[in-house]
Amino acid sequence: MTSAATGRFSIAPVLMAIVLTVLVLLLVGEAAHLFLLLFLAILISLALGALADQVTRYALLPRRYALLIAIILALAVVTGFMWLIVPVVIEQTQSLLGTLPDRLVAWQRGIDEAAARVTALKGVYKPGQLLLAAYQQLAPSLGGLFPKIVGVANVVIEVVVVGILSIYLANQPGLYRELLISLFPPVHRDLVRSVLVDISQTLKSWILGQLTSMFMLGVLAAIGFSLLHVPYALTFGLFTGLVAIVPFFGTLVSTILPAAFVLGEGGAGQALAVIGWGIVV
Repeated sequence: MTSAATGRFSIAPVLMAIVLTVLVLLLVGEAAHLFLLLFLAILISLALGALADQVTRYALLPRRYALLIAIILALAVVTGFMWLIVPVVIEQTQSLLGTLPDRLVAWQRGIDEAAARVTALKGVYKPGQLLLAAYQQLAPSLGGLFPKIVGVANVVIEVVVVGILSIYLANQPGLYRELLISLFPPVHRDLVRSVLVDISQTLKSWILGQLTSMFMLGVLAAIGFSLLHVPYALTFGLFTGLVAIVPFFGTLVSTILPAAFVLGEGGAGQALAVIGWGIVV
């Protein structure tokens, strides 16, 4: 009786530990998401602050009015981009996804023909099992990609929250910086203040350089792809600009992917021309 009771009661701490571990993991996941949104708001506020500084320097306006002009300019750029580019990109991307199965069949046929020439692969490689199997796994998620992106209310709420938080941070950066500094011991506050100023300047420079690089890469890639008659050139150009934030790997993928799309139609010459343009850009 005593041993049974001991066994029964010894399970309780284990179950409690499991429940607490799961709760802690969920809490950490939610906290990480919130910190990511906060970091995004800080980056946007720094970008708005840098733009407001330029307006103040050249227009000699007070900080408050300069920030208002910076917000209006940023909203105008984003609205113009959404109005002019996004509908075309969505249309091209949907068309691209619609023709993807036929292109995968052509690519798979080319892979099968190349594998058939290699004697060592005859007993190992099964024709028609590489790309089509991967597409069958991804097709359900690809089919509902745009409805999920457009229709999720959480994304809209987070965008609004991040935008409002960014404006507050950009309007009074010193107030929130001093609030953060007050959490540290007084003996270290001067050092923390100096570090935060350095971080702010570095992030402003990084944001400016990164946005300039992404814009130039996207525009040049779209122009080159259009001249080389690459289908969905605008979509591939936008993709090139977006993935440029990933060093090396992003530009590699954004060069190989359009080259693969023209390989079946224009042949190896056009594909090599697309790769060459990607290297030049």
